[in-house]
Amino acid sequence: MPNGHKVRWNGRQRGDCVCTPVDEDAEKAAQRPPVPTIEVPEILNRPHALVRATRKALSRAQGTVDTRGRAEIIPLHVSRPLADRALRVMHALLTEAENRGHAVETQTDLQDGEAVHTLAISIRGRAFPLVLTERSTRVPHEPTPQEVCQQERNPWTRLPKYDEEFNGRLAIGAPANSWYQHSYSYSDGARWTLESRLGLLLQDLERLAAEAERREHPPTLRGRPYLP
Repeated sequence: MPNGHKVRWNGRQRGDCVCTPVDEDAEKAAQRPPVPTIEVPEILNRPHALVRATRKALSRAQGTVDTRGRAEIIPLHVSRPLADRALRVMHALLTEAENRGHAVETQTDLQDGEAVHTLAISIRGRAFPLVLTERSTRVPHEPTPQEVCQQERNPWTRLPKYDEEFNGRLAIGAPANSWYQHSYSYSDGARWTLESRLGLLLQDLERLAAEAERREHPPTLRGRPYLP
């Protein structure tokens, strides 16, 4: 065998036994580099400025934390027990984005006469909005004593069949009804955590920014646009 090669074979169970020389160095070079891991701290000693502002804003929140309609802070919609973890995730993501040379910014736009507040990571001049939420599960609705009394007085009153309850799984992605809805989204899964997917999320944002730039400024060949 040539230097730097090894034999790879298959076909032991059925058919011919095929032996192939493999160049290990070339094979490794062709593999995509691993996605960098973004470490999420267990304790926030020096939190990101936006994390610090958000934590101050929700210090008295009870039950459900919902900061999606507030300016200059991180948009969250989670149960109170998951608020600390959500802030640690956002601290790690925003800090890593800035370390890579990207900008983190909050924006306030006017839509249909109402102020809409967003948080975005800006890459190559393109802003990618983000919101962190806790997923919910549909459960049968249990009538409250007030609803039971109301239905007894008014039998035609219709009560909801289901309620949405938080299920403890965090998710991050583009806000609903935004331009980038469904373009990038990651969440806790059965075999992984959201923390392990932050590197993939940043990779997606960088890829989307690069693709948008290529569409706007395609390479040229002898003065003409080159379309592969």
